[in-house]
Amino acid sequence: GGLSACSPARAGYYAPNATAEVACPNEETYCPGGGAAPVTVDVGFYSSPVTTSREEPFPGTVVTTMRTGQTRCEARYFCTGGVRELCGAGEYSEAGWGACKPCAAGAFETGNRTCRACNSTLYCPAGTTLPLRRCSAGHYCTTPATSAECMAGYFCPEGSTAPTLCTAGSV
Repeated sequence: GGLSACSPARAGYYAPNATAEVACPNEETYCPGGGAAPVTVDVGFYSSPVTTSREEPFPGTVVTTMRTGQTRCEARYFCTGGVRELCGAGEYSEAGWGACKPCAAGAFETGNRTCRACNSTLYCPAGTTLPLRRCSAGHYCTTPATSAECMAGYFCPEGSTAPTLCTAGSV
């Protein structure tokens, strides 16, 4: 009963020696088949496929699909260690990023993990999320990224883009 030919390891497995296949160990790696070791997933990618299914005839038994490749991380997500995660509130990412960044000062996160410029009456420091706020009373915002305290002799109602000089006889 000897082998007439050797077969490469199947996708989802690797063969560290010529005697047995070993299942790909975790989400940090993938096994495309035919390898002697699992392949480490690159930063900005996640291991795939990641689907699960119920195995019949034993309802409730969950089988995770073997990880046979890597997929580039989509915009709005960050990928490290073979895992894809949604960016947090006030953050965004481009496809293939390993980390999210806060929306820059002068922009806000739309709720869809993308950034959009604020209009001039709003104050949007880095990482701003909805709901947006107007430049607060007692301050003026020369740009949506900057807020300054109103100076003595001036007044600044909510939404001010410049201080307004108090008239003579008022303080």
